[in-house]
Amino acid sequence: SLGAGAAALHTGSLALIDGADAQAWQAMMAKAYREDVLTSLDPNVRLSIIADLPAYRARIWQMVETLHILKLSDEDLAGLFPDASEDAAMAQLLAHSRAPLVVLTKGAHGAQAWLRGTQVTVPAAQVDGLVDTVGAGDTFMASLLVGLGQLGYLSTQGLARLGLSDTRALLQRAAVAAALNCQSQGCSPPMAAQLQAALAKQGNGGL
Repeated sequence: SLGAGAAALHTGSLALIDGADAQAWQAMMAKAYREDVLTSLDPNVRLSIIADLPAYRARIWQMVETLHILKLSDEDLAGLFPDASEDAAMAQLLAHSRAPLVVLTKGAHGAQAWLRGTQVTVPAAQVDGLVDTVGAGDTFMASLLVGLGQLGYLSTQGLARLGLSDTRALLQRAAVAAALNCQSQGCSPPMAAQLQAALAKQGNGGL
């Protein structure tokens, strides 16, 4: 049960690998989509622990038809499309998905987004003293969702108003958050004040 007034539902990662829980999440996301609740997915593909890859890939392929936001990394993309180049895989995904906002993170090579088919690209944020990259993708995704919420875009009606300028700013914000996470051991997303200070240094403190 989503409860009354839910505006958005996000899922991904291990919950979607197999079994009744994966089927339940898939059904719930489709139900939310039909009920005009914003649906967001970060598959976080982990090939080493997926026993039935064809079934898993088929599940994700079906789910991208009932999404408003899809975020994946270049490694996720390679896991879902092992026989295609990055450009070819993205072309297939964008042609199939109904999501108005699709985001691809590429580590040190920055991030790309397609907002209703128009591409936006941002560079990676500088990491001052890399410790490890654990949690960087989750931090990016969380920051993106928080930023969308702060600007009033975290609903189907709000997302319809999202423009390219704010999309670029949100990607930059998420990239900075991910970089800050990489300066600590393990998954350690920055506190709001730490992120805001880092953004202010870049002249992007309004988000």
